[in-house]
Amino acid sequence: MSRFRLKWGLTVWLAVATGLVVALSWAPVRQLDAFPVILVNVAVASAVVVHFRLGRTDGLTPLLAIGVSLVIAISIVFLVSDEPLGALEALLLGPLTRSTRWSTWITDSITLALLGFAFVIVFQARQISLGADGQLHAGALFGALAAFGIGLPGSVHWLVVLAAAALGGFLLGGLAGVLKARLGANEVVSTLMLNVIALRVYEAVLSGPLLDRSAGYVQSEQFPRGSLLPNLVSHTTITVGLVLVLLAAIALTVYLGSTTSGYRARMVGANAAFARYGGIDERRVVWLSMALSGAIAGLAGAHLVFGVHDRLILNVSIGLGYEGIVVALLARNRPWAVPFCALLYGYLRTGGQILERESDVSYDFVRAVLAVVLLLITAEWFRRSRFSKRVATAGDLVGGEVRAGHG
Repeated sequence: MSRFRLKWGLTVWLAVATGLVVALSWAPVRQLDAFPVILVNVAVASAVVVHFRLGRTDGLTPLLAIGVSLVIAISIVFLVSDEPLGALEALLLGPLTRSTRWSTWITDSITLALLGFAFVIVFQARQISLGADGQLHAGALFGALAAFGIGLPGSVHWLVVLAAAALGGFLLGGLAGVLKARLGANEVVSTLMLNVIALRVYEAVLSGPLLDRSAGYVQSEQFPRGSLLPNLVSHTTITVGLVLVLLAAIALTVYLGSTTSGYRARMVGANAAFARYGGIDERRVVWLSMALSGAIAGLAGAHLVFGVHDRLILNVSIGLGYEGIVVALLARNRPWAVPFCALLYGYLRTGGQILERESDVSYDFVRAVLAVVLLLITAEWFRRSRFSKRVATAGDLVGGEVRAGHG
């Protein structure tokens, strides 16, 4: 059966590749850079092959949700735009037309993937933590303090900066975990409040000791060159953060699937009462999950300030921390799927920005499309959870009858 699925996966891969070759005969597509076209082909093909190889049929749900949303989007564009074809071209092809655009797409996707990983960890443990935005700012601030305060050779300075950023996010996430595990505080309320505190501390430090007073607006001085993340593609903002995403995907897949701590987190997420009955320390799992989630969100903050802006600035994330939720939901809490979903979500974000600049359609339109995707995915999750509860109830009834018959 696995060979059958793999053959179907390779067939779909060939279909995608053939479609790209045919599309290259279309005038707007002929202007695309080769690198992003190859990247899209490899990403789609890899996702399809992995999907069929593992036999995960429920993975089609996010793709179906995105397909339905795009159909709705195209219909709305034809209704509200005076030049619908130009608007669709900007949305669907805009991120690939220039090197600066696909660089922005990949850069945003790196940040989104790291935030998606952060939410996957807490969602696996069934914790509704919304602290990624604050942890992102904590990571950026701790990284900046390490960049300015520690003088090291460039070959290791950026590694120390990443470690400091992860530590900042870890501490803030761990604080939220302690509030939940030890004091029983609601994690939604506590993480939202900690987000505000972290943001205000970030702004206070940036406006005070780290402020570049020679600049005309609130920002820090440029970080030492050795502390900046090395570039992978020259003249772009694509840095070693891309490698970090791949390593995180592998590490989290192994952690959640093959380690004792990951098993405990999944057990607490699946059934906390059963996990407690089995001797699992639920409070430790909650604390550790939130702390590890914070560490990865802190790395996302480091990527923004050391890989994109090269300094601390106000509004470094502009709510980006919450968009990692969408990536985690699209990936269905599977770490290996997060990079692909981040690429897709980042593509829509970048296309939406180009759409707003080059057509008469607002970026709010893209937000509406993404909202439809979320609604469809959460509706499917709700349907599955209700079905699982009905099956569990039926199993209990049958089990009770069997026991009564034996009695």
